[in-house]
This record gives sequence, C-alpha cells and structure tokens, in this order.
Amino acid sequence: MKVILFCSISIDGKIARNVNDDLWWTGRADKKMFAELSRKIGVVIFGRRTYDQMLLIYRRLGRMDRLTKNRLIKVMTRKVKSSRFVEEQVEFTNNSPKDVLRELEDRGFGGVVIGGGAQINCLFLKQDLVDEIWLSLAPVLLGKGLDLVVSDRFLDKRMKLLKIEKIDADGVILKYRVLK
Repeated sequence: MKVILFCSISIDGKIARNVNDDLWWTGRADKKMFAELSRKIGVVIFGRRTYDQMLLIYRRLGRMDRLTKNRLIKVMTRKVKSSRFVEEQVEFTNNSPKDVLRELEDRGFGGVVIGGGAQINCLFLKQDLVDEIWLSLAPVLLGKGLDLVVSDRFLDKRMKLLKIEKIDADGVILKYRVLK
C-alpha cells in the first residue's frame, strides 16, 4: 500500500499557528491539490484535532458535502465515540497505524493520504510506514506554531527529491520519497 504524507507548511516549516488554526494562509491551489490527491487515492487519515478543524472549515464554507466527497476519512483518536460519526464515509479508530493500513488494504484500497496533524505524521513516520512526503510550501512566515512532527520525538529520516511542482504564482509542492 502506498502511503503519502501531504502537508502544507510555511517557509519556516510550520504546519499551523496553533491547534485551532483555520489554515487560510495555505492558499487555494494547495487545498485543491490535497482534494484531488485524496479523492484519487480514496482514503485520507487525519488525527482527531485536524479532523475537527476540517469540519469547522467546511461548515463555515457551507460545503460539508465536499469534505467526504469521493473519499473515505479515517480519524485516528484515542477515544472512539460512535456519536461523532458524520456520515458513513467517516470512520473513527483507535487502532495502530499498521492495523489501520492493513484493514484498508484488506478492503481493497491501494493507497492512503496522511493529512496530519503532527502527532499522526510522527506515528506513521516513526514506524516507517510513509513512502512519500508531499510538502506544499506556502509563501508565508509564521514565526511560531506547530511543527511537521511532534518535536519531542527523535526521527532521522532521509529523503530523495522526486519533483518540484509550481502550483500557483508563489507556491510549490516538494515531492520526496522516504528512504528506508
């Protein structure tokens, strides 16, 4: 199963200002790229806080139908509550990353997009489950905020640059293969 970690980052390497960031600084082309990739692959994995932020954004836009359109969303959380289900295309799990991937593969999915946040990114990277990292580099400095991975955990991952793709006048996607 191919696992792509997709993350929007500022020039100074932040994925958000804080846990409640609305992510408007990332730009339209970035959001479009994520939507296209996750719909093409068919599954996106979020942590609970990232999923909650996505819900707020889509509700504010009045476009809840687009959040789950043509993709399954798996939400990794310590506390699974069935009352939190929004649609049949959203599933909550407290299983390990390996078990989540195995279950998705058993259901016929050939890949998955990891949509964050920092804890989920770290879990998958630490267990060597990520094949590629796509970084959408936004032309903004945030100064302080959340890092790509939880910074209290040691990671030493080497990458090979696959492609640099310009997505709009000022933004690029950096595509890396994770060396194992």
